[in-house]
Amino acid sequence: MDLSKELVIRREQPADYATVEQVVREAFWNVYTPACTEHYLLHIMRDHPAFVPELDMLALVGEKIAGSVVYPKSVIRLWGDCPLVSGSMLLA
Repeated sequence: MDLSKELVIRREQPADYATVEQVVREAFWNVYTPACTEHYLLHIMRDHPAFVPELDMLALVGEKIAGSVVYPKSVIRLWGDCPLVSGSMLLA
């Protein structure tokens, strides 16, 4: 990937979904376990009520999708004095 091209960050559009899922699959393939499921998680997360489409972003280098970040709604609870966060983000 030619990093001398301009980096653009913008919201993901439905037309980007398949390409972003492919980028996520390639980013996580065989990293933590054989194969991966992160791309499928992203696929089903978009239809979940906790999904925050306003925070569904992708990075473009030139015209090529280079990465993605998505956030679901999260909850912070205290366990004694320790904050626990439920929810997560997915980066690729």
